[in-house]
Amino acid sequence: MFGYKVPAPDEAMLISGGRAPGNAPFRVVTGHGAYIMPFFRKVRFLTLAMCEAEVAEKCVTQQGITLNVRAVIAFKVGNDDESVVSAGQRFLSDQEQMAVLTGRIFAGHLRSIIGSMTVEQIIRVDSSKMRAKGCFVASSIMRAYAQWMGLTLAERRAITETAAARYQRASKGGKGRILDELCANTGWHRSHARKALKAALQPKILTARRVWPVKYGPDVIAALTVCWAVLGMPAGKRLAPLLSELVAVLRHFG
Repeated sequence: MFGYKVPAPDEAMLISGGRAPGNAPFRVVTGHGAYIMPFFRKVRFLTLAMCEAEVAEKCVTQQGITLNVRAVIAFKVGNDDESVVSAGQRFLSDQEQMAVLTGRIFAGHLRSIIGSMTVEQIIRVDSSKMRAKGCFVASSIMRAYAQWMGLTLAERRAITETAAARYQRASKGGKGRILDELCANTGWHRSHARKALKAALQPKILTARRVWPVKYGPDVIAALTVCWAVLGMPAGKRLAPLLSELVAVLRHFG
């Protein structure tokens, strides 16, 4: 493929075979065209359009009632170069896998959401509240995984804790499927995913916060409150250097 190429408005053009900015493996072009040098460059196209995936999942409510839940999610690859590069490296050869993998991610979120609600709450809640709880979370899915494997540590921890509860109750075959799902969601190796699930099931030991001794009595605190209010309630770092001058002024004027 060579010549002058222009991507569609909802596509990103990925050019490999030459130098790319930063440490990127290829150059990303959106919104304009580029000349492709014959024989030395290769170009592929990645869709940036909004995509949909349908999820059908058996979920257990807070009351222990099993529901067959169907949901439709909308997702897309981010417009920034980092997201496009990450998505291209993982899904360029088979872009249909994006919908499959995103559906698996959302299925875990859906089980967690339904598990925290009763049947009455599900019936009464309106769509705006459901969006707030994350049932129709196109934006959450885009943040949590449609940035394609750009999961934060907190997001990985939440996914692992959700899977750990099911992992503990599952059969041997079910545990294998949960491990496969967790590896697909996080990019971990199976051995690391297994250790993470076991660690999530261990009780967490919370240490008591250190109680610092009180240095100032109520009289000093009351005077400090007056100074703080006179100066317009600044932060402590701004208040400290002004105290010596302010106290002298206040004493002078009584």
